[in-house]
Amino acid sequence: MAGSNGFALEVSRIRTGDRSIAAAAPKMLAFLAEVTDSALLAECKAQAAAVAAYLAQKKDVAAEEHNAALKIKLRVGHRLGEVLADNVRAGRRWESNSDTVSELDRDLPEEITEKQSSRVQQLARVPWQEIAERIDAATKENERASGAKVVREFLREVRSRDLAAKAAAAARTGEGQAWNIHTVDVLEGLRAAVVQPRLVFADPPYNIGVDYGRGVNADRLPREVYLARCQAWMRDVRPLVRDDGSFWVLINDESAAEFNLALRAAGWHIRQWLIWYETFGVNHSSGFNRTHRHLFWAVKNSRRFVFNPDAVNRLSDRQEKYADRRADPSGKTWDSVWGVNPPIPRLVENARERLSGFPTQLPLALLLPIVGCASEPGDLILDLFTGSGTTGEAALRQGRRFLGFESDETIAEQARVRLRAFQGELS
Repeated sequence: MAGSNGFALEVSRIRTGDRSIAAAAPKMLAFLAEVTDSALLAECKAQAAAVAAYLAQKKDVAAEEHNAALKIKLRVGHRLGEVLADNVRAGRRWESNSDTVSELDRDLPEEITEKQSSRVQQLARVPWQEIAERIDAATKENERASGAKVVREFLREVRSRDLAAKAAAAARTGEGQAWNIHTVDVLEGLRAAVVQPRLVFADPPYNIGVDYGRGVNADRLPREVYLARCQAWMRDVRPLVRDDGSFWVLINDESAAEFNLALRAAGWHIRQWLIWYETFGVNHSSGFNRTHRHLFWAVKNSRRFVFNPDAVNRLSDRQEKYADRRADPSGKTWDSVWGVNPPIPRLVENARERLSGFPTQLPLALLLPIVGCASEPGDLILDLFTGSGTTGEAALRQGRRFLGFESDETIAEQARVRLRAFQGELS
């Protein structure tokens, strides 16, 4: 395109050695600030990548050259984000891990994928001057600073700002403290429900003879009856969940394989099959001790779902053990085996968090990250088997609303007392 000559001409001069990147950068940045055509910016994006490749081939690169190249590369993406159609939906976060953002992206230039559109539009929410200043600081500290790392830090900041704003709004309206627990069978509750949760959690009876108030035989159903009932609630909850919502299911070894198939048959997409390492478990004299459970993270829409990585972030070994300067200062997302780093032990009888009279209480340390990473402040969290109310407390602690189903009134009232007590601590 003729309009791209200004940018392309400077790129040509850089590649032939007629002009340094630092000398060309002011003209290139000024050109980008005036462009309003996304297809032209997509062309500039490819040309900026050529500059980066040219720079990577050089052995000795001055700090100012690297700094200028980073600014050119990031400004192209930033400007592209400014001119693309705004795809933000009310009540929905940016999904930088998504392959599809919205129907508006069908008109994107061929050179820009829908995933890239999401990332550059999120980047564009930060003023360019802030990004330029961050690049200056990063290259001052490290002459070969990574542009990708600068972008990751900014996107993390944007997500944090969004969540903080939503948390403040939820606190003002009181939505973050709204909750209810219904004494109802899960299937009856789902049939009557008119809610739209963003996150559903289920830690169902495992059919191993635990007394949940109705005797041990109630948890010893014929195998086919138990599995059919589980598939029914997996199927019936799906229409209620928001399109970008998720379903987290905890289960033991005996039923994990069947639950994997049942979730898929019910229309859920298994995002990941996680393992919760409980630190210690049931002793087996003739086999290996049971020290883990299976945690399914299923999503309704495989291309669009809420995921807040800050809620499941930890220091990397490079940071914590080896003091490696190459470590990403923002840390790393948890591994697919939960409970190792950081530890999430099961609750022993004398644990401070433990409630009396409830046989299978889950630790807050397990539910807090689930609620935090898969929902946002003000969202509704639904627990199909409320039990001791751990999910409810995890929700309220993080400014979410909560609805729970529990078939036994005595257990349901215990959970209500727990949540009332937590609210009393806040007031």
